[in-house]
Amino acid sequence: MNFTIERDILLNHLIHVQKGLPNKTPLPILYAIKFEVFSDYIQLTASNSDIAIQVLIDDPSLVVHKTGKIALPGRYFIDIIRKVAAKRIEVALQEERLLVIKADRSEFKLKLMDIDDYPDVDFFRLSRTSDSII
Repeated sequence: MNFTIERDILLNHLIHVQKGLPNKTPLPILYAIKFEVFSDYIQLTASNSDIAIQVLIDDPSLVVHKTGKIALPGRYFIDIIRKVAAKRIEVALQEERLLVIKADRSEFKLKLMDIDDYPDVDFFRLSRTSDSII
């Protein structure tokens, strides 16, 4: 997984998905944001035991070099993106469990969580179920 994007675009979407991150949970994987990088957009998912939020980033500033999916520590990643002053951010999977974030002359590394532990949330099924109740 490897992509570049404007910092402000990424941060705005992260702020929305952050609302789905728990303050406390018995499942550590729920502290993660699930990143699914496709060839022309990114899908972010955050879920706690009560709600799930999914956001799509489809912006002209997004350049995807390699697709993939990861689960990264949500609050740490958001804090890093919030504090850098660069216009563009590069995010790359360096090893199987290490994410590198480059912003101008800064470089950050985050250990990833196991993507297989992230719960599946079927947003389409949930919306179809609520439609059939009415």
